[in-house]
Amino acid sequence: MDMDKTPKERIVFDEGVYYGGEGSEISIEDITSREGITVEEVLDSYTEEELFENAMNMMDIDRSEELAGLKAFLDGSDNPLSSYDNPLGGNRIIAQGSIGRWDGTSHGMTVYRDFDDMMSGPDSVFKDCEIGKVWDKNGSLFIHGYHHDGGVDVEVRQLTDAGEDALDVIEDAWYGEPFTVNDKEYDGSWKSMDAAMRDLWENPDLCPAPRYMELAFGCPAEEYEAPVIDPLLETAEFTSSAIMSAEVAPGAASATVHDVAGVPYEVPADVLNGLKGAVRISDRAATTTLFTSLTIAEWTQKGDESAKTSPVSLKAAAKEARESSAALAAHGASTIDLEHEADNAQKASETLFDADGDR
Repeated sequence: MDMDKTPKERIVFDEGVYYGGEGSEISIEDITSREGITVEEVLDSYTEEELFENAMNMMDIDRSEELAGLKAFLDGSDNPLSSYDNPLGGNRIIAQGSIGRWDGTSHGMTVYRDFDDMMSGPDSVFKDCEIGKVWDKNGSLFIHGYHHDGGVDVEVRQLTDAGEDALDVIEDAWYGEPFTVNDKEYDGSWKSMDAAMRDLWENPDLCPAPRYMELAFGCPAEEYEAPVIDPLLETAEFTSSAIMSAEVAPGAASATVHDVAGVPYEVPADVLNGLKGAVRISDRAATTTLFTSLTIAEWTQKGDESAKTSPVSLKAAAKEARESSAALAAHGASTIDLEHEADNAQKASETLFDADGDR
């Protein structure tokens, strides 16, 4: 089971959200906002067809606005969606990806003068396409388009000033004559020209990812999807020694923990931290042994129960137990409600202390 971190898709535009139930919700929300009426009034006044038509109108408007914002970012013009002034704006852009048609899929790379040239110029990869989705993954920019015959998927990057100079050298090179780009010599063959373009694409000093969502809208430089917890993990039993000996490697999102039967499970880092907290609490309270084996939810409950027998450590216990429960909930696992138990533990502790904090 692969628990490596998956970059989060930061959506710029996605026409898929305007269809189905989600599209209906978006349409209803739009009408209630514009007309100042309730959801019930919208449902009484609009047919399903009218709600769908409104969703389609919203989709077309949003697509136009988002593409206009992206164009402004890459062209270096006034951006209706962001105040960020792109220092690379106006430099050429390169699209690399695939084009699918009835006779197969082709792969390649094309240089464009600007955004309009890429979207509708004579060599446009998106000719006759509708743009279905635009998204950012940790700075890398992707665009999906489709037409009656297939689809287009490309990654888009923009040249730096040094990249512009490097591309000029490649384009001005004569066939069969050696040329040098970024201190690397190429022999002038068609193969070497292709290699030079690939090297240009792979060099972040010459052809970096645009970092659109980060620079234009202030998103984090990197974001990752929360690991999805294995349903079988909820029923697996772990000993305290297995939990405490597990370590999350640097940069990893999970750690391997073996259950009592020796089966390895990938446990998300935040869930493991919560489990270790529960084990520590239980150990301090002497409510478990080295060989106690419990499920994740049971360890969480055991940590909360143990906190009530160790009032000196109540605050830390309650915090650790709640963190464990929250971590489970964040990963979609069923949990035991600790709120009531923590409140009871607080009251129990208060009876053991006087106003000066002396027992």
